[in-house]
Amino acid sequence: TYENTPLGTTGTFFAMPTIKKGASESEVDSMSTLKIKLSDAFGNELMALSGKKAGTGLVNFKEYFKGMVLVPGNTDNAAILGFEPNNTPSTSRIKPSYVGLYYHTKDKKDTLVNYFFVSFTSNETYNNRFNHIQFDRSGTVLSGLTKPNDVLPAQSQSKEVYIQSTSGIATKLEIPYLKSLIKDGNVAINKVELLLKPKKLQDGSLPSVALNLVIVNPSDKKRPLRTATGELAALSSEDGSSAQVAVYNATRQEYVFNITTYIQQLLLSKLENNGLYISAAPDYRVNRLVLDNSSIKLRIFYTKIGK
Repeated sequence: TYENTPLGTTGTFFAMPTIKKGASESEVDSMSTLKIKLSDAFGNELMALSGKKAGTGLVNFKEYFKGMVLVPGNTDNAAILGFEPNNTPSTSRIKPSYVGLYYHTKDKKDTLVNYFFVSFTSNETYNNRFNHIQFDRSGTVLSGLTKPNDVLPAQSQSKEVYIQSTSGIATKLEIPYLKSLIKDGNVAINKVELLLKPKKLQDGSLPSVALNLVIVNPSDKKRPLRTATGELAALSSEDGSSAQVAVYNATRQEYVFNITTYIQQLLLSKLENNGLYISAAPDYRVNRLVLDNSSIKLRIFYTKIGK
């Protein structure tokens, strides 16, 4: 819950991204800053903490001040903005988010400022946050997705499929007929790459920064497999040290996964061929991409051994 009376409002705000010279559209250099003037009463309340317990350190301050909520207007039909929450010095290209308390004293007329930085770290003693995003898919080809684990077949004649960060939209990929490769025997798999090349989106839309391959739950093939802690069970990288991740290459406009070990295990019947989910890697954005039957390729390098 939060107070009904706002501390401040933005009015109309236009986000203006800037692109590095010579960079692709996916490389946003910086964004204009959203500034909200807060009430003088709130500023005086912060000033009054001087000399009190709540003003002696971050933990005590947090016990006193539980935080703020940023909410859109009731009738807004606008963009989704991501805020940079870190303790980067103010001279950095990426500016931190903060509450700035501007004041002056009777003896010194110059304006002074005290910054209360917004810093999202893994230390819950200092930082907690909650984001809530709602989706309205009515009137779209995805209107049939109304609850978790709903499944839709690929849409339209070109067999379009969709992936979006944050909203939970993923694509299930099945690779049938793999064993036809080795039906004659004497075949060694050298390398296997899964290439995904998104269809062009509307101007200004950005594809997901990175993708994961997630294992299908063998006992319920409509659901992804989850770890003991509830996280999605991602396919391991080739060296087994981390999750399989493909970062979007803005120059080639594609994602590339190396899934050699996975395919080898399928061909050797060490794994059941249940398919994989292509999911946006954990992210705070709402970037999205569209794939179709011409933009997904499996590239297999193999050696046919003579008898």
